[in-house]
Amino acid sequence: MKKTILAVFLFSAFGLMGQEAFDALRYSQSEINGTARSIGMANAFGALGGDLTALGINPAGIAVYRSSEISFSPILSIAGLNSDFKGSVSSDSKVGFGANNFGVVGSYRTYDNSKVANYNFGVTYNRLKNFTRNVSVIGLNRPVSLLDNLSPGSTLENMAWETYLLDDNYNPVLQEGELLDNEQYAIEKGSIGEWNFSMGFNYNYLLYFGASLGVQSVNYEIDTYYKEFFDEGGSMELWNWLKTSGTGINGKIGLIFRPIPELRLGFSYHTPTYYSLRDDYDACLSSYGMPDENNIVEDRSIWISETEPDPVYYQLETPQLFVISAAAQLGQLGLLSVDYERIDYRNIRMRNSSGYPFADVNEDINKFFRLGYKLRAGTEIRLDKQFCFRAGYAFYQSPVANHIEKGNTVIYTPSTAPQYFMEKDAHTASLGFGYRTGVFFFDLAFVEQFRTEHFYPYYNWNGAGEYANIKTNTANIVCSLGVKF
Repeated sequence: MKKTILAVFLFSAFGLMGQEAFDALRYSQSEINGTARSIGMANAFGALGGDLTALGINPAGIAVYRSSEISFSPILSIAGLNSDFKGSVSSDSKVGFGANNFGVVGSYRTYDNSKVANYNFGVTYNRLKNFTRNVSVIGLNRPVSLLDNLSPGSTLENMAWETYLLDDNYNPVLQEGELLDNEQYAIEKGSIGEWNFSMGFNYNYLLYFGASLGVQSVNYEIDTYYKEFFDEGGSMELWNWLKTSGTGINGKIGLIFRPIPELRLGFSYHTPTYYSLRDDYDACLSSYGMPDENNIVEDRSIWISETEPDPVYYQLETPQLFVISAAAQLGQLGLLSVDYERIDYRNIRMRNSSGYPFADVNEDINKFFRLGYKLRAGTEIRLDKQFCFRAGYAFYQSPVANHIEKGNTVIYTPSTAPQYFMEKDAHTASLGFGYRTGVFFFDLAFVEQFRTEHFYPYYNWNGAGEYANIKTNTANIVCSLGVKF
């Protein structure tokens, strides 16, 4: 009875699910997505415009339209993952299908003598991030246990105590030097999508202005399973389920300057996205074959939950974003385009539902992350009046500060899910094809993202953090069907 009463008190005091720095980072990033034309050029469309995806990069792109347009872009996504945990290798994959982009732009011409050539309005949807993938990590003959590295005073530590995995002094019941095998599986799914309500105008084909209101939606779910098999007998299982949902709002303004017909220069500013989020959460820790204080061996489990009728509500503010772009027209041959984004991940902020800051989490964010950048470049080569070929490349710098792993900085994870991903630089390569005939157009693109992460099942408090090296290659095939009118 003593243990049960104390566990309930500690669960109440510390909460079952703590929002953490790496949770905040998850909802503050985007990927190469959108129309097939934009993807074919790695989303390097900030100075080009005239594309539904471009409106979310630089809203001045809507002013480039000289006719109305409607299009739809479905996507087939294949995420393959390989992990290496100290020589133990495993792999997994996941296939998904959905809507990547759709929308409509209305273009309205003014009278012939007006300096303002067009007033344009548009409503578009663009998927910003796809979370779908399966993760599997296996470790053999490991000298370190999760039980050696529980965050002091955490909910998970008290769950381990309740299931007799810790003694009365909160020390692991494993023998000194005891080895173990572990397994970690995670199923991630969901996405971040954004609706943009945009308007803009073209001044004398020299300056293009635009503004948009962005409404984002988050739908993320992760189901994780962790197990350890002890060499001296017995085992433990930890299962966590988290679902995060909510909406956010932001604003964007931008301009495109065309000093000469062959050159366009673009600039846009994105305000922070202000999210209201909800977490639903369940967790279970089970022990098998572990004796209690009376040396009785039996299986034990403890469940905790933060779902209906009492989920967790909180607020998230993502960083503001600056985009500088340039595009060159290469006569009738085609074009080249480059986008550069600057984003300070240290400005991510988390607050409770009443608006009061999570001081510890925000301090971690400022310490763990850095000022980063994204670079995108693309080209379109016209083969004739109907056909064109596209190619692109993007580099997304890691948002995590270099000194975090080099200095073996301790990562405190207060929730019952101690795992986290340390993102490295990401590279994306794309190819595309376009066909135009009359008012109809068809575009096809293939893009592959190469992403490396260090996956920590937990942080090793007694030494340097031990991680699995994870490589995720996500291949997307996108087609766009549209009509101009």
